[in-house]
Amino acid sequence: MPLAEAKVPVLDRGFIFGDGVYEVVPVYSKVPFRLEEHLNRLERSLGAVGIRNPYTREQWRGTIAGLIERQPFEDQGVYFQVTRGVAKLAGCAATSSRSRSSVTCCCASFRPRPMQSRRSFCATAS
Repeated sequence: MPLAEAKVPVLDRGFIFGDGVYEVVPVYSKVPFRLEEHLNRLERSLGAVGIRNPYTREQWRGTIAGLIERQPFEDQGVYFQVTRGVAKLAGCAATSSRSRSSVTCCCASFRPRPMQSRRSFCATAS
């Protein structure tokens, strides 16, 4: 869907409270980098905050592959966010973790950093 047509419900808990999880997968030459590790972290994070994962592993792979394929650029970042969705409010607490999760996915082009820079970045991030 074109970005201009995308809408977020005003009562989405991700919009109101930042109640969600996001992940960014770098893509080099249209190949996702360490996709399984990113999906593992997404699943752990969703479980930790009690948000239902709306997709199976295969659905995530298909969604991400479809986004990558439709982009004109070879190197990109795939950003996806899962929120608790629109939930009945009881003060600031979600009344149920069974609300329908909301998913947002988008891509942006980027220019990869030189390999030497990536190595030093990875070394300091671990």
